[in-house]
Amino acid sequence: MKKIVLRRTEQGWMAGWYGPEAEAIKKLFGSTLLPTGFTAHAEVATVRDSVAKWNPGYVVVVTIP
Repeated sequence: MKKIVLRRTEQGWMAGWYGPEAEAIKKLFGSTLLPTGFTAHAEVATVRDSVAKWNPGYVVVVTIP
């Protein structure tokens, strides 16, 4: 399954990539956990909906610590 797991940190929203493309992402960026363009103040729904729109075919979920 192609999945992106979002979580809010003090530095901003991070996206964890899972699925077939995760290895290619790791080769490109050195990690499958990447920062998004959203600050920590961005609303959950805004981040989730935007990331889902930009990544069709992925299940996008939010983890709340």
